[in-house]
Amino acid sequence: MSQLNFGERYFATRERISQVIKGISELARDTSTDLGHSLAHRAVEKDLGAPFLFVVCGEVNAGKSSLINGLFGRELCKVNILPETDRVIWYRYGATPRDLATRSSLEERYRPIEFLRDFNLVDTPGTNSIVSGHQEITERFLPVADLILFVFPVTNPWGGATWNLISKLPKECHARVVFIIQQADQREDADIRVITEHMADLSMKRLGIVPQIFAVSGKMALEAKRAGAFAEREFTRSGFPALQEYISRRVCDSPERRAALHTWNNNASAALHKIEDGIETQTRVLNDQNHFLASLEDEIDAMRERLVGRLSQHLAGVAEVFQTEAVWVTRSL
Repeated sequence: MSQLNFGERYFATRERISQVIKGISELARDTSTDLGHSLAHRAVEKDLGAPFLFVVCGEVNAGKSSLINGLFGRELCKVNILPETDRVIWYRYGATPRDLATRSSLEERYRPIEFLRDFNLVDTPGTNSIVSGHQEITERFLPVADLILFVFPVTNPWGGATWNLISKLPKECHARVVFIIQQADQREDADIRVITEHMADLSMKRLGIVPQIFAVSGKMALEAKRAGAFAEREFTRSGFPALQEYISRRVCDSPERRAALHTWNNNASAALHKIEDGIETQTRVLNDQNHFLASLEDEIDAMRERLVGRLSQHLAGVAEVFQTEAVWVTRSL
């Protein structure tokens, strides 16, 4: 429960394909096969290693930070009664913790936390924030996000600023939207059902669709994850199991990610066929060279046999000459 395991099936498949590509690249080097850029390491890392991007939106004190902390089981974002996030904060993986203000309203926070290798988080200021530039930066992240989590406080899920932002979403973003009703532990189940129905009606009017809606308590989820296996009941009550299962399915079923896996699987297959063709060509060349060497050996053997045959005749004549000369020398002596 305490471990982050979103999309295990996807990441296992990605790891297998990455290992296959690495092996094919090594085989290409060993066989001197030029694969060009078909399995370029940087391209593989860019497509297969790119982390999932979650963007969290909502009004000030809607519970965005508590939601993020509950999802990842640690206090990554500070929770405060006063507005804590005064700029867009992009959480990314980094071996050394550091904060980098790339713009006046955007800050990149690098942390040595393993799940940030595969999941990046964008925590946004409140949708009702009046600080200049926040809305612009937020809207830039939305089109490239894998999942857009709109957080509503259970005490007031009708905040106009958030619904106005939702209404302005490009149509291609609609399928990636999820509604989160935070602090659900403060209301009875019957109240939550009424709120959910009203939100679905309003969403149909604003978007023309009804996204997935989850009622959760980020605070309860964080406490349960910290407590471990003994807090399974509290974790279930937090509403997070259903939310995490949904996120996991979205990770595994992401059309863009599946397309990337399919593309690199095809690239790996094509590269392997090219290596096989190269090996077959080299094998034919070696076979031809072996046939040529074999024919040379046969010709040399034939020449040796002919030479040996002629030598026996020449040696007989030489013996006769030596014998004649020996007789003459004997007489002379």
